[in-house]
Parts: sequence; C-alpha cells; structure tokens
Amino acid sequence: MTEQQTAAHRAARALLDDAAAARRAWKAYEPEVPQIIANAHAAGMRVRDIAHAFDMGERYVYRVISETPANLDALDEDAPPVGEYRISTRRDDQ
Repeated sequence: MTEQQTAAHRAARALLDDAAAARRAWKAYEPEVPQIIANAHAAGMRVRDIAHAFDMGERYVYRVISETPANLDALDEDAPPVGEYRISTRRDDQ
C-alpha cells in the first residue's frame, strides 16, 4: 500500500466506524420513535417541529400521532416506573 492509500484507508475506516456507531445508536431509539413523537406532540410541540427534528414528513408525524397514544408519565421524572403504582397516604380532601 502506498502512503496515500494508507492515509485514505485510515480515514475511510474512521468514517465507517463513526457511521456504524451512529447507526447502532439510532437503532436503539428506532422502536421508540412513535412513542417519542406522540409524547412530544402531547407535551405541546408542533408537528412541524417534530417532523423537522426527525427529518420526516409532517403527514407521517400526523399518522403516528393518530395511531399512538401519548404517555406523558414517561416524561415525568417523578413518575413511578411503568407497571408500578404510587400509593399516597395523604388526604387531599381535608
């Protein structure tokens, strides 16, 4: 390999590794994207902004919103984990 090929090989490998890492990161979020979209909309974000953030069409975002119920508790840092219930002994009616 020439010096130029070696440098090109290193650059190509670095780019490949970066792209692969980004793809793996996206794949981790991909199944959650419909819920993320529905929650963002229910939290007051505009469809246009959601579509822009994901680089997708507004029509797709509208479809996802119509098909996916929002779960704003998932955005609440104080909410109990899914499947758990918080029991209060406080009586708010007094």
